[in-house]
Amino acid sequence: MPKKLHSPGSPTNMDWKRKIAPDHTDQAYREAVSRLRTMLSPRPQSRSSILGSPSKTIDKSAISGLDSNYSPEVAKKGMSNSIRSMLLKDSNTAPSVLNNNTANMYPSVGYKPAPSVPITSDYLTDREDDLFGFIEKQGEYITQLEKETKYCRDELSTMLEKVREVISENEALHEQQKKDILTSMIKQLDEKTPTLETPRQTSATGKKSNLSGSSNVILESRVAEMEAQLSQARRSLRLAQEEILDLRKGKLKELTEGGGNPSDSSGILASNPYAHCELHRDEIDRISREKNDLVDTLTKLKSMTNELKDRESDAAKKVKSSLEIIEHMRVEKDQSDMETGRLKEELDRYQKRVREMIQDHTRKLHEEKLQVERKYRQELDHLSSEMTQELDALTRSRIDLERQKRLETDLRRELEQKQAAVEDIRQEMQIKIGHLQKELSHALSQKSSVEQDLINSRLNAEKMERDGKQEAMRLQAEINALRKRLEQSDIELVKSQEMVAKLSGSLSQHNRDEYLAKLRLEEHVSGDPQDKNVVGLIQDMEEKHSRDMTELEQLIQVQNNLLDKLRGECKVLTEKLEDTHRNYKKERAVLDNERSKLAQASEVAHKKCSELEQRVQFYQTSHDQMTDRLHTLEQDDKARSDRQ
Repeated sequence: MPKKLHSPGSPTNMDWKRKIAPDHTDQAYREAVSRLRTMLSPRPQSRSSILGSPSKTIDKSAISGLDSNYSPEVAKKGMSNSIRSMLLKDSNTAPSVLNNNTANMYPSVGYKPAPSVPITSDYLTDREDDLFGFIEKQGEYITQLEKETKYCRDELSTMLEKVREVISENEALHEQQKKDILTSMIKQLDEKTPTLETPRQTSATGKKSNLSGSSNVILESRVAEMEAQLSQARRSLRLAQEEILDLRKGKLKELTEGGGNPSDSSGILASNPYAHCELHRDEIDRISREKNDLVDTLTKLKSMTNELKDRESDAAKKVKSSLEIIEHMRVEKDQSDMETGRLKEELDRYQKRVREMIQDHTRKLHEEKLQVERKYRQELDHLSSEMTQELDALTRSRIDLERQKRLETDLRRELEQKQAAVEDIRQEMQIKIGHLQKELSHALSQKSSVEQDLINSRLNAEKMERDGKQEAMRLQAEINALRKRLEQSDIELVKSQEMVAKLSGSLSQHNRDEYLAKLRLEEHVSGDPQDKNVVGLIQDMEEKHSRDMTELEQLIQVQNNLLDKLRGECKVLTEKLEDTHRNYKKERAVLDNERSKLAQASEVAHKKCSELEQRVQFYQTSHDQMTDRLHTLEQDDKARSDRQ
C-alpha cells in the first residue's frame, strides 16, 4: 500500500533528517579549549598530538553526516559544520597568540599569572607544516565536496526528468481512460465488462510519482547541506592562508627585532611571566563569544530542522491528496461500472419493448388490411349504384342543356347591351379623368409656383434680415466709435477746463503781480524817473502777457468748436440709426405679412391638391371596379360559350 511507503518511521523520510544537522556544539567547544591549551602549553607537541583529535572527529562526523550511497573516500575526507567552525576559530587564534604587539584591554587584577610559552623556530616550523597539511586536506575535501554536489545535482536533474515523464504519462493515461470510457459507453453497450485497466496504471504511476517526490526532497536537502559545507570549507581555507601569512610576518618581525637570534626572544618571554595574561583573557573572552556564536548556529540549525519538518508535513499532505485522488478515481471507476450495467439493463428493456411494439404493429396492420378490404367492397357496391343514378341524371342533363342554350342566347343579347353601356361609361370616365388630371397638373403648377414664391420671399426676408443686422452692427460700431471719441473729447474738455482754470488762476496771479509791479514801478519811477530800462522790460512783459492771453482764448475757442462739431455728428448719426431701425422694423413687418399670406395660399393649394387627389383616387377605384365587372362578364360569356 502507498501509505506504508510514506509512514513516519520509514527510513526514506526520517534518516536523512537525522543526518542533516548533527548537534556537535559541546564537542566542538571542548576540542577548541583543548587545542587552546595545547597551543599555550610550555613545550611544543608533535603533529599527531595537535591534529590527532580533530582528524578523528572529522572522520566520525563526516561518516555520520554523509549517506551510505557515497564512496568510502568521501566518508574519510568528510567534515561536519561544527568541527570546521572549531578549526576556523583555532586559525583565528594563532595570529593573536604569536603577535607580541597586542594592546592591554583589561586590567590584570584578579587573574593568576600563566606560565610563559617558549616560542622557538622549531615550533613555528612544525606549526607551519601542520597548517600546510591541514590546508591540503581542506583543498582535497573541497574538491570532493564539489564532486559530490555535482553528482547530487546530476541525480536531481535525472530524477526531475523522470518525475516529469511519469507525470506526463499519468496525464496521458488519464485522458486515454476518459476516452475509453466514453467510447465503451457509446459503442459497446452490448458487451458485459468494459475494458478499464488504465486506473491501475494510473495508480502505479501515482505511486512512482510519490516515491520520486520524496527522493527529490532528500536530494535537495543533501545538496543544500553539501553547498553549505563547501562554503564553510572555503572560508576556513581562506582563514588558514591568512594565518600562515600572519605567522610568517610575526616570525620575520621577531627575527628582525632580536637581531636574527630566536633564543633572545624566547629568553625575553621567559623573563616576563606576565606577558601573556591579557592575551589569555582575550582568548577566554573570544572563546565565550565563539560559544555564543555556536549557540546561535545551533538555534539556526534547529530552525532549519523545523523548516524541514514543515516541508515533510507538506509532502505528506501532497501524498494524502494524491491518495485521495486515486481513491476518487476508483470510486469513479465503480460508478462507471454501475452505470454501464444500468445502461445494459435499460438496453435490454428497450429491445424487449421494441419487439412488443413490432408485434403490436403487425397485428394492427393485419386488422387494418381486413377493414380496408371490407371498405373497398362496400365502396364498389356504392359506386355501381351511383353509376346507374348518373346515367339517369345524364338524360335529364341533356334536356337541361337544350334549355340552357336558349337561355344563353338571351343572355348574350343582354351582354352585348351591357357592353355597349359599359363602353359609354368608360368613355365618360376617361373624359372626366382627363379633366381631373388637367386640374391636378394646374394645381400642382400653382403649388410649385406658390412654393417658389414662398422660398423667394423667405430668401429675401433672410437677406434683408442679414443686411439689417449688418447695417445695425455697422451703425453700432460707428456709435461705439463716436461714443469713444465723445468720451475722449469729454476727457480733453475736462483737461482743457482744468488748464483754463489753471490759466485763469495764473492770469489772476499775473494781474495781481502786474498791478503790484505797476505800483512798484510807479513808486520806483516816482523815486527814480531815469530808470527807462525797467519801464521797457515791464512793457515787454505786458505785451507778452497779452499775446499769451489771446492765444489761450483762441485755443479755448477751437476746443469749443470741436466739441460742438462732435456733438452735432453724434446727433446726426443717432438720428440716422433710429431711422434705419424704424425702416428695418417696417420692412420686416411687411415681409412677415407677405410670408403669412404665402403660407395661407400654400395651405389652400395643398388642400385643393389633396381634394383633387382624393377625387382622382375615387374615379380610379370606380374605373377599376367597372373594368373588373366587365372582365367577370366576359369570362362568364366565354365559359358559357365553351360549355356550348
